Amino acid sequence: MNEDIICLNTFDANAPFWHVCTDGTQMQDFLFNMQDYSDAQNILAAARCRHESIEILTFQLMSNHVHLILRGTKTDSVSFFNDFSLSLRRVFNQKGKAVKWSSFKSEVYPIPSLEALRNEILYVNRNAYVVHKEYTPYTYPWGGGIAIFNPLIKHLESFCDKPISILKKRELLHCREVGAYDRLKFDKGIAIVTTFCNIPLAESIFANARDYYNSLYRNAESFGQIAQRLRDAIVMTDSELFRIAARISNERYGGTKVNLLSPEQKIDIAKELHYKYKAGNQQLRRMLRLDLNYLNEIFPNSSSPRYP
Repeated sequence: MNEDIICLNTFDANAPFWHVCTDGTQMQDFLFNMQDYSDAQNILAAARCRHESIEILTFQLMSNHVHLILRGTKTDSVSFFNDFSLSLRRVFNQKGKAVKWSSFKSEVYPIPSLEALRNEILYVNRNAYVVHKEYTPYTYPWGGGIAIFNPLIKHLESFCDKPISILKKRELLHCREVGAYDRLKFDKGIAIVTTFCNIPLAESIFANARDYYNSLYRNAESFGQIAQRLRDAIVMTDSELFRIAARISNERYGGTKVNLLSPEQKIDIAKELHYKYKAGNQQLRRMLRLDLNYLNEIFPNSSSPRYP
């Protein structure tokens, strides 16, 4: 049977799927250091254990927002997020962190097709990579992307079989009753992704590992559309945007190199990169060598995003 048909059958058998996220443009930073991220991941893992009716395919924790790709009903997905959110508030309030939690609200987007689910998973797993130069989609530690088609992460469970005490588990999960969390395993005090995310289901949405890997870097237009819907501030790296700029230059201006374009031609490309691919003014300045003040006049609402 064709691999895409198998993937489609998997999608149909497991639907519905949802992209649940929060708006980082409205929320202040609340994750500042490794301990904050560790606490947030453990709280997420604990919430998943309390909600067996949903599956997490992948997720990404950012400094001021979160992304979750979930399987289950919309009602169950919202209930799971609300549980996670309330637990996060309780723990961070106990730590004395002053956060305006009223802005930490879920937005729930249906994922209607196999191709859409693939793009949403890819988009989430790229989220930190596009703003952090030190990470790839496979190395960001606070998300599910690190485990997809990565056998080393799956083998990590076997090295973390040593039971931890009830007191330690209470400390890590920030709750008193820990009987519901036996499925979780921890590495250096952090819940291992494969023990609370359905990584095999996420992988089964793609034809194979090579298809997944190649898709991480080639679905520019789809990522731009998702970013517009989610109001994300940055979608692609400079090098990805430059390749698009070079393609546009080749198609419209007879193969002229980007740095040799006229100012008018550069502005023409800048408008497409801004409106279609969510390029920020600083990115446009670096790629097209345009004056930042001039770009700020043309795109006044495109200030540099705060990096998670």
